[in-house]
Amino acid sequence: MSEAPASGPAPSSRPAGPLSGAGAGGATRRAPMLARSVNAWGDLSGSIRAELAADPSEAKIFAWLMIALGLEGLAKLPMELAGPLAPGAERMPGIGFALSLTVAPLFWYLLAWIAGAMVRSLGGTGSYRDHRAIWFWQGLVMLPVSAATTLLELPLRTAGFGWAPGALSLVSAFLSLLVFWRFYRATEDWGRMLADRRRMIAAAIYLLAIALLVGWAAASKMGAMGAAVGG
Repeated sequence: MSEAPASGPAPSSRPAGPLSGAGAGGATRRAPMLARSVNAWGDLSGSIRAELAADPSEAKIFAWLMIALGLEGLAKLPMELAGPLAPGAERMPGIGFALSLTVAPLFWYLLAWIAGAMVRSLGGTGSYRDHRAIWFWQGLVMLPVSAATTLLELPLRTAGFGWAPGALSLVSAFLSLLVFWRFYRATEDWGRMLADRRRMIAAAIYLLAIALLVGWAAASKMGAMGAAVGG
């Protein structure tokens, strides 16, 4: 979708996906990955455009996911080590970290594939790799929020605010949907979907389905953590 520059460094041998929205820039030195993910909150649309325009490899996209899931898994350790236990339950420190690196990645790949299939059925031309990039970069951008939500659960429950972790999870789910909204609005495929009224209606239904999936994922996470610690 992007025009090749008239001069400058040679483009990547792998064509950029049509979700990029804007062509890759010059050989500008980029900030470190984690710094870019934090700075993304200042310009969510510009952030995903820049990441897609950089044409990340599959290995890099996978690294985004594993770093986000691994750090969030580590954030669960305090609750697993010192959280309250249900009667008859056994303490299993590290189980959250293990699940984050084994089961959770499969779940994220599935969600990215479903989102890609939905958008492509509405006329989108972005590759499934582009959709994985959007979903996994979202996970990295949301890492400070999700990790803070997890880390605060133990002190909040200890202080007697048992309702607060659930409320924080709802806030986290809302912010997650906001990030997805801004990311997909920044792509060329968004304009294609809105060019037809029927596609607009279908897109609204699909967005609702994605919202329900994200909400279900957040509720499942809280339910699993509550069952493990008796909270």
